[in-house]
Amino acid sequence: MSSSTNRRVFREYVGAQQSAVNLTDVPVNPNVGEFHFILSFAIDYTTSDSAPQPTNGNFSPSWNTRHHTPEAVAGFKRRHPDGPNKPKARVMVSVGGDSVMERANVLFSPVDEDSWVRNAVESLSAIINDYNLDGVDIDYEHFRTDAAMFTRCIGRLLTELKARKPGLITSIAPYSDTESYYISLWNEYKNVIDYVNYQFYAYGRDTTDQDYIRYYNTQANGNFAGGSVLAAINTNSQAVINIVNPDVALQACSELNQRLPGIFFWSADASHNQNQGFTYEARAQQMLANN
Repeated sequence: MSSSTNRRVFREYVGAQQSAVNLTDVPVNPNVGEFHFILSFAIDYTTSDSAPQPTNGNFSPSWNTRHHTPEAVAGFKRRHPDGPNKPKARVMVSVGGDSVMERANVLFSPVDEDSWVRNAVESLSAIINDYNLDGVDIDYEHFRTDAAMFTRCIGRLLTELKARKPGLITSIAPYSDTESYYISLWNEYKNVIDYVNYQFYAYGRDTTDQDYIRYYNTQANGNFAGGSVLAAINTNSQAVINIVNPDVALQACSELNQRLPGIFFWSADASHNQNQGFTYEARAQQMLANN
């Protein structure tokens, strides 16, 4: 299937683990519909001291800005220009994440709704413009507020960013521990959410392919019904992190087959650090390209 008729998406997070991987290192299958890198993360926290503090929606990059630069993003896009039988190569920014360089949790902790939204819209718009980015992913995993405040703030943020930049691609990245916040957001603002990057790999190393398929069906047919729910694969070391085996995840993806709108990976850094040669990424893209 050519990319001109294939609408399925491959996405990969990059930057959070501070590896030396370059955007151009990861293979891009010309027959996938779209290929997205997701720069990780923009955080509304201070990063210059040992006790990071929240900054109420004033976001800045936490990735290595000397390595993943606006020029690097532009170079990746030049290498993969839009055209017939070519995937749409896009780059996003992910907001939140787990921690500030493993020194403190990144908490969603607005001072108040209006000031947080105002600051977030302005600071993220600046990052989007500086890097010529194509979308925003929401991946807060720790919260000082209830789901209602999270829903209002993030819903307004995505709505305003889409109004400022028509065609902006948006996604959310829940997992089992955080899904109540994201289900609330989905129920109120699904019209401004393009993809659901559900972190299925977080179910752990004992997960079978049939378990994975059952978890996928619960999210795609239930909690986020009507959305483009992507499958998820994590290439970190299973000896270090309790995650689903990537071979099991790929087998589940193969069985889900045409039902999948796409697959996302965590992460290019992990694959680089594990010296895997991006073989899992290549296999996943081939699967998306063939069906």
